[in-house]
Amino acid sequence: MNLIPTRKGRFFDIPDWKEQYARKKVSSEEAASLVCDGDNIACSGGGTWPQLFDAALAGYVQNTGYRAAVQSLYMLQTPAILAPECRDFITFRSGFFGAERNLTAQGNVEFVPIHLGATGAFHRIRKPRVVVMAVSPPDKSGWMSRSIWGTHLHRQVFEDASCEILIAEINRQLPYL
Repeated sequence: MNLIPTRKGRFFDIPDWKEQYARKKVSSEEAASLVCDGDNIACSGGGTWPQLFDAALAGYVQNTGYRAAVQSLYMLQTPAILAPECRDFITFRSGFFGAERNLTAQGNVEFVPIHLGATGAFHRIRKPRVVVMAVSPPDKSGWMSRSIWGTHLHRQVFEDASCEILIAEINRQLPYL
């Protein structure tokens, strides 16, 4: 099966994917600075949690005083944005609890009861302006994989009109599937 890419966004007119990739690359701190006060952010979860963005966002909200709501599923470990010092800046919504279950007493972690088959609706109903995911490095054709936990962030979420910013954090530990 031969996939035909849909090009849109910045530098869509540059045919060489390597040049596009080089121009779009930013640091995790630059990516976090794209978050506006009051944003809804949808993030991939489980083994594809964007760890570098997480750490950068934790520092960013503390420095700016910005508030954001983040939704994701099933944390394997406690994210930096759920540290006690981020409690006043981050509201975290999860439809399936992992490590975040232990943090509900902080007051900023909410469980949203959903069927896992409704994961796409769980994210889309909040109309996230920012969508963040961890992906494998690009293959020789420029394709990246959302890997084994990719379904935690349904494709419709980043194709939806409310998504203005898509951040893909490259994680060299993720297998290409």
